[in-house]
Amino acid sequence: MLDGYRHKIETKLDFVRRFYELGAPIVMGTDAIQQFGDYALGLELLHSAGLSPMDVILAATSRAAHAVGSESEVGMVRPGMHADFIFVDGDPLVDVQALGRVISVVQAGRTVVDKRFDMGGTIPALIDGTVPLAPAIH
Repeated sequence: MLDGYRHKIETKLDFVRRFYELGAPIVMGTDAIQQFGDYALGLELLHSAGLSPMDVILAATSRAAHAVGSESEVGMVRPGMHADFIFVDGDPLVDVQALGRVISVVQAGRTVVDKRFDMGGTIPALIDGTVPLAPAIH
């Protein structure tokens, strides 16, 4: 039974790889996340299909926003845009699996997930949950 699933996954990854090599825009999206971290597994699979780490990140951000017609509101960090952030343990441009090691999630300027102290870290937590953002980098 596992061999059947393995073949199915390999076939789909090959399909994505061929489209990527042809220059087709690859985007990430889902409506069926069962548990925290499932989305990151999908990102890892895109990388397994041949996307560069940066293209994996773009598939989940600006390219996904463009695909659903929301690029004027979300998908980039820019003045006037709505932005949520994840902070991860590691550099996703070196190790795509870092996208699954989420430390903090900031949504609409408020920290909604904070695992910094679960990890035994020494980063000071913000008392009210807000995150002061620096001016946008151009």
